[in-house]
This record gives sequence, structure tokens and C-alpha cells, in this order.
Amino acid sequence: MPTIRSVSAADSLATRLREARRARREHGGRPERGARELILIAFGVPLITVSVAVLIILAVQLMAGGALSAVPSAVAACWLAVHQVPITFGGVTIGVLPILPTLLVAAGTALIAGSASRTRHGTERLTVIVAAVAGPLLTTAICLAVVMDGSSVMPIQSPNALGAFGQTLLVHVVAAPIGVLLANRDLVDARLTDGDRRGIRYGVVAALALFAAGGILVLLRLLLAWTSVGEMIGDGYDFDGYLGLTVLSILYLPNLMIGAAAVLVGSEAHLGAVSVDLFAARGGAVPPLPALAILPADVVAWAPIGLAVPAVIAVGVAWRCRSTDLAVYARSLAVTAAVAATIIVVLGQLSGGRLGEVGGVGITIATAGVFTIGWIVVAGVIVALVHNVLPWLRSGRTGAGRPGRGRSGAVATSTETDAGFDEILDDDDTESTDYDDTDHDSTDTDYDDDQLDVDGFGDHEYEDHEYGDAESGDGYDTRGDYATSAADDAGGLAGDAEAGSADRIDGHHDPAGRGAGPDASRDTAAH
Repeated sequence: MPTIRSVSAADSLATRLREARRARREHGGRPERGARELILIAFGVPLITVSVAVLIILAVQLMAGGALSAVPSAVAACWLAVHQVPITFGGVTIGVLPILPTLLVAAGTALIAGSASRTRHGTERLTVIVAAVAGPLLTTAICLAVVMDGSSVMPIQSPNALGAFGQTLLVHVVAAPIGVLLANRDLVDARLTDGDRRGIRYGVVAALALFAAGGILVLLRLLLAWTSVGEMIGDGYDFDGYLGLTVLSILYLPNLMIGAAAVLVGSEAHLGAVSVDLFAARGGAVPPLPALAILPADVVAWAPIGLAVPAVIAVGVAWRCRSTDLAVYARSLAVTAAVAATIIVVLGQLSGGRLGEVGGVGITIATAGVFTIGWIVVAGVIVALVHNVLPWLRSGRTGAGRPGRGRSGAVATSTETDAGFDEILDDDDTESTDYDDTDHDSTDTDYDDDQLDVDGFGDHEYEDHEYGDAESGDGYDTRGDYATSAADDAGGLAGDAEAGSADRIDGHHDPAGRGAGPDASRDTAAH
């Protein structure tokens, strides 16, 4: 026995030591693994962006035969330009920058933050968001220092540091939470009503539909002005110039789509002295960018027909938000209008700016937001009138609940049948009394019509005989069957209720077996 105890104690001690070492390894490995993941979250997007910028700048410098010493400053300027930080080059400030790289960087941040947050909970998700924002801010600080240090090699002036940090923060502090929420929808689903979720969904749909319509308009204008586009590309003189102008035009296409969407809702797009809307156009000098050939010199008479595009989109999203509850519908419509207008305003602000001596470029932000809200609200009022006020639609919605139509009608018919059947029984003066089922010692009991429990002619209980022992569960309980099968012969049964009940009871307890023959059994089973 002592030997067995010693061996058991040794095994138990070894097991505890192994568990302690395993727990210590796990505890010691988690912080390290968490730190590595946070570093990847923080610097994944900056690393990819800077790498792409290095490749592009190297290719341009090698094709142009420029010095490689300017590559670090050019790469740093690209990072700032991606975040819509105005760049001053040779005394000319370029504040209108392509929004396509900005959208790609924001999408990358949202994707990385959302992917990393799926396996985390609570404050760990907040840590992911902080890391996804802190990494780009640190990269912006490094790029500002590189641009400032390389101003002697490349004629780039250092931008406003506060504005650079603000633009970087705006891009990533919006993208990271959106990515986390999209990857963990349970965080918001429990806090939002169905109307709110519907409003957010169709607000995004409305904004995307407007941008798509703007893209179609830009494409049509490019096709109509293809000769002017070719002439502007030809001004590049050589392959490098052709390639540069083409790539630059492609990068600015999303900016033009946002401007076209603003014009479709009734706002105005302007490029210095040039302005365009659906009712008038004012021409002027524009930079030699091929994509700007879409700007019209004048407006055709049928241009206001373009207002039908936002009208159709607004009616579509308002119809998808419809509800018979006007309060829920109004809330969904308000959320839809607010989300769509916010997207238009934010992207319109990012896509515009100041372009050197040309002046301000962009859309009229206030009118774009107000008109977007107005289209959706007006369409929502029309849809509400059509869906909730017009008599023929209201009758069409309520027709399904009438008797004889669908499931609702079947329920109503069954209810009316039960009510009529009870009235027949009441007319027959059959008294409904609770039957006493506590005396099981009596083998022969005299039954009375007053002691028969008839509840809507659907519940019969007999006691201490072969037909209905309440304890055996085989009693004459046909509540549901009588309610459905006795509708056709209710008159005949009601006429003979008193006599028939007495005969069946007396016949069942007759010692000679009179009245309890096979016919009675078959009748009972049938019912």
C-alpha cells in the first residue's frame, strides 16, 4: 500500500507540473501572438500601399530617366495624396486628387479590421480599431518627415501637418469601424429595429444607384466626345505621355461619377469658372486632362429629363421600405434619406478641392445633400399615399382575411360553425354540468340527462364501464371530431339529443345488453 500511494502521488505531481507548464506556455504565447497580429493590423495597409507606390514611382523614374534619389520623397507624397492631403508641387497646390486610391485604401482597412475582429470579443475589437487607425497615423508622420527632408531633392513643399493627420484619421476611423460592424453584424442587429436596418440598407442602395447612373452618364459623354479625348491624349507626344494621361484619366473617373450623380439630383458641378447642371452650362478653360472632355459647352433642351433618374431611384427605395405601420415607414424613410445624403456629401467633399490657379473643383455640397433627401422624402410620401390611402389597394390587402379566402377564411368559418352549434344545443335545453368523476366504487350508476356533460356537443365522459374509463385514457372524448363532422347533421342530432342520450346510457348499463349492441359501438366509433 505505501508503494501504491507513492506512485500515485508521483503521477499526480507529474500531471500537475505538465499542466502548469502547458498553461504557462499558453499564457506566455498569447501576448506575443496578439502583438504580432496587432502589428499586422496596424501596418498591413500602409505596407501594401507604400510598396505599390514604390513600384509605380520606380517605373516612372526609370522610363523618364530621372534620378532615383527623389524616390523616397515621391513615395511619401503618394501616401499623403492617397489620403486626400493637398500637395504643393513647384508652387502649384493640387487639392483635387483621385478618390479611387482612397477608396481602395479604406476598403483594405475595413477588410483587415473586420477579419481580425471575428475571433475577438468586447474590448479586443476596440483594440483592433485602434491599431487599424494608429498604424496609418504613424505612417503619415514618417511621410511628413521624409517630404520635409527631401524638399531639397524634389520641389515638394511640406503640407500642413494638422490637415494631413486629420485626413488620415478621417479615412481610417470611418473604414475600420465599418469593417468591424460588417464582420460582426450581431453587434448592431440586436440594437436596431427592422425599420432601421431596412433604412440603412436602402440608403446605401440609393447612393450606389446614383453613382451607377452617374457612371453611365460619364460613359455616354466620353463616347460622344471621343474625338476630343483622342486629341488630348495625342498631346502627350510619346508613349510615356500617352500612358500617363490615360492612367490619370482612369484614376479621376470616380470623381467625375460623383459629380455626375450630383448633377442628376439637381445640384451643380464646377471646375473653376466652368459649371454644369441639368438646366445650364457655362464654359471656360479646363486643364488638358482627357477625361475632362466630357464637360459640355451647352445643355440640350431635353437634359432636364435626367431628373427622372433620381425620381425612379427614390420611388424604388421608398417602395422597398413600405409598411402598413406609418410610424415604422416614416422611420425607415428618414434613415434611408439620411444615409444616402451622408454618403453623397462625404464623397463629394473628398472628391473636390482647389486646383492651383484654376480654382475650386467639386460639387455644391449643400444642394446635393438637400436634394437627395428631398427626392427620397417626396417619393416616400407618394408611396405612402398609394399604399395606405387608396381604397382599392387597402381592400386588396384586407381581402385575404375574409371568410372563405385562404387560411384566415377557414378559421372564421370554423368559429361561426361552433357558435351556431352551441346555439342549437342551447335551444334543446340540454344543461351543461360538470360530471363528478371521483366515486370509483360504484359499479352501476343511474345516469340522468342533467348529469351528462355536453360542451358544445363535443365532450362526453363516461365512468366505470367499457366505453369510458377516465383513468385509462380511452374515454369518449371527441371534442375536435364533433366540431368538424357534426356541422352537416346538426339539426338531426339537436332534435334527438335528450332521447338519444338517455337511450345510449340506459342501454349501456342494461344487464341484458339491450341498447349496447354493435350498432351503438359503430356509431360511437364513427363519431
